[in-house]
Amino acid sequence: MASMQVSVQYRGSVIYLSGVQYAETAREACQNWPDVTPDRVRDWVRRSAKVGDPLYGVITPHRYRGRTYLPVHQVAAAEKATRMTRHAGGRRRVDILAAIA
Repeated sequence: MASMQVSVQYRGSVIYLSGVQYAETAREACQNWPDVTPDRVRDWVRRSAKVGDPLYGVITPHRYRGRTYLPVHQVAAAEKATRMTRHAGGRRRVDILAAIA
């Protein structure tokens, strides 16, 4: 059986595991988007665990040594999904044609 090399780097409460960035708290996970709050990130995590929700399975939190880490790229996918879709008659928050013009 071949051994697997895993690279782990800690930068404050952000961990890089084999090149993937994980944030320890919702605050660090949403620092790339000024209009996204930690409460919104927690809501996305809750919704991603709920079967039947459009965000089901988008964010997979990881537990390690009693702490929960959120993959930042999955938080970005949830952010993109909520901005680009119309759900329950709500309006789209980003106009795609205006964003690419």
